[in-house]
Amino acid sequence: MTAVATPVASGPRSALLRWLRWVALGAVTALAAVIAMVAVSGDGSDGAGERRQVAREAASYKKQLKPLTDTGANVVISGLKPGFTDIREERYPAPVLTGMTDAWISDLEAVRDGIRALEHRDVLGSTHNLYLRALDGYVRVAMTLREAVAASGEDRQALLGKAASLGRGADRTYDRAEDALARLVAPVDQENERR
Repeated sequence: MTAVATPVASGPRSALLRWLRWVALGAVTALAAVIAMVAVSGDGSDGAGERRQVAREAASYKKQLKPLTDTGANVVISGLKPGFTDIREERYPAPVLTGMTDAWISDLEAVRDGIRALEHRDVLGSTHNLYLRALDGYVRVAMTLREAVAASGEDRQALLGKAASLGRGADRTYDRAEDALARLVAPVDQENERR
């Protein structure tokens, strides 16, 4: 290989051109660094940063919600569902059954009020409202069962049927709330799995 001599310009004009090239190179490098930082942080126009922020807030909401939903689930699973059979088969005297239904109503209203008091961002509002609607449904189930205790014959059977229908509706609403919250929390769960 033979070396080819390249003339090197000298003088004020060439110094200015070299200086401008260095400034341009520095500006391009700085711009590339800023673009890379924005892309890595997820605060770009793709909304990834906002989704992660919503996911973190949803995870915090879920943590606050858990003791309340655990209490509500206990009332439904250990109280309402077996109590339905207790009422249908009149296993206990009416005053005992009425006392049971009153306790379920009180407990479920306390859970609902606790959920209502949870602070949340607007983006969590529809999920929050699903939990409230589910609890309203379970309270209506307990109230309908209390009415069934006082009724007899066909009226009792109709009220038990109504309570069962309300219960299925409340279960579906609760499941929708859980699914909606899981979707919101998913980015945080995925981030934790990567760690």
